[in-house]
Amino acid sequence: MKLLRNYRFWLGIAFVALILALRFSNLFGDISIADLHEKRHHFQEFVADHYLGAAAVFIGLYVLVVLLALPLPSLCTLMGGFLFGTIWGALFAVIGATIGALLFFLMIRHSLGISIQERYKKQLKTFNAEVKKYSASYVIAIRFIAFIPFFIQNILIGLTNISLVRYAWTTMVGILPACFVYAYAGQRLAEMNSITDVFSVPVLSAFILLALLGMVPILIQRYIK
Repeated sequence: MKLLRNYRFWLGIAFVALILALRFSNLFGDISIADLHEKRHHFQEFVADHYLGAAAVFIGLYVLVVLLALPLPSLCTLMGGFLFGTIWGALFAVIGATIGALLFFLMIRHSLGISIQERYKKQLKTFNAEVKKYSASYVIAIRFIAFIPFFIQNILIGLTNISLVRYAWTTMVGILPACFVYAYAGQRLAEMNSITDVFSVPVLSAFILLALLGMVPILIQRYIK
């Protein structure tokens, strides 16, 4: 059993090392909005001829982007909005991101998560009780904060004892606003020069407000207690 736990732990370390290497190797750092501008007509033709196939490919690519923690979710969602429209582009992005996040979560949970929970069971008792009581609000609030890299969120949440079902629906709810913002912005892709063009003061303020609203249930329960 001890050998199995060690195997899981080092498997988790290897997985994290892999995604960090991919994340910071700059292999995908050269992909920009300019590249999307150049290829957008080809993508539009493919969607027009093979809509369902294009949607499946888009979701599949999004799953890989999230699972491997590639720095491309924002660009993918922009392209989804450009190709499929705001509603469908956002929904396809949410589906792909949620599936990728679930696979990522399971990898972390069954490697580092289990090892850490078993090793520090007594020390984490209070923390785990807190997570069990308020995890939905915590995860939704964290997802609303679009400035924290998605893969960092997934690693941290994967180390907790949150249930898989709760993780899935809170992830979907939490990433939905940002996906709609990016998908909506994607409809004017031809006018954009940088990913930062998506964010304005009202948009940033809205994300901060959403994060604060996500913490309201926790604050209310604590006040009542």
